[in-house]
Amino acid sequence: MPSNILLTGATGFVGRNLLGKLIYQGCNVRCIVRDRENSGSIKKLNPEIIIGDITKKESVINSMKNIDVVIHLAAMVNVSECIKNPAKAFETNTIGVLNMLEESRKEAGKSGKEIFYVYLSSDRVYGNTKSKIANEETPPNPLDPYSVSKLNSELILKSYNSCFGSIQYIILRSANIYGYGQSKNFLIPSVINQILRGKKEIHVGNLDYYRNFVYIDDLIKALVIVLNNKEKCRNQVLNISESSQKIGHVVGLIRKISMKKLNKDIKFIRRNQLSRAKSAEFNKLALDCSKISKIGWEPKMRFEEGIEKTFQDCSREK
Repeated sequence: MPSNILLTGATGFVGRNLLGKLIYQGCNVRCIVRDRENSGSIKKLNPEIIIGDITKKESVINSMKNIDVVIHLAAMVNVSECIKNPAKAFETNTIGVLNMLEESRKEAGKSGKEIFYVYLSSDRVYGNTKSKIANEETPPNPLDPYSVSKLNSELILKSYNSCFGSIQYIILRSANIYGYGQSKNFLIPSVINQILRGKKEIHVGNLDYYRNFVYIDDLIKALVIVLNNKEKCRNQVLNISESSQKIGHVVGLIRKISMKKLNKDIKFIRRNQLSRAKSAEFNKLALDCSKISKIGWEPKMRFEEGIEKTFQDCSREK
């Protein structure tokens, strides 16, 4: 796999976990970071760091020099925040991708070589479908600014491949990622953190909806596998998921672990203001991941085990 890799979103949840793997495998990694303060979490891994903002075209000029692979993780990933601020969601999730693709196209034109673009998309692009299982051929039906911004980026990426043959792509439509180190703005770390801080009553939104989930280590394995199999994955879309879970089951499982580990019972209180609009929610939808399984990826961490490990890892932090 050793390559010259440009990594966006390197200081985020997925980026920090992936960067160590890339360095370990001998890759030369260049990271775009918005400011030096944010770069502190990755400095010990000693990647090349350049300060730039992907939403500002002028700040990423020449960032692609000598790069073979772009792994694009940078995104505004909180769906509720994207609904509150759709303009920022499109600026980050779509214009940011466009800016990096323009730099990729220019660099490929200068060097005469192909550049692979690995893009982390979302299962939310499927929206509500007629079937309960989505494969990569299922027509997208995005419901909110986040999922539209991710699908837009997929389409832009495909158009660059069609018009400029030097740009190749691999798109991973990932389930919700969870695990230790995730921002506490997300459901699982938020609930666990509140329990560990001693709260006995936790406010939650609608518990009747479903989400697809994948543990962080399994997602990282998927990224490494596609990087090691670029030719097999050339210009492909691939689903990544372990299971579909009802939100009520998720918080109930955390409650059960709290009882087991801390002898603490937790009461969940529903607050409508914490729920997204019904029109922005989709029905239970599992992902068919048979396509990526053919190149050797299978999730190792089952959901119940992953939640318990996340709880334990967060407990050690406290």
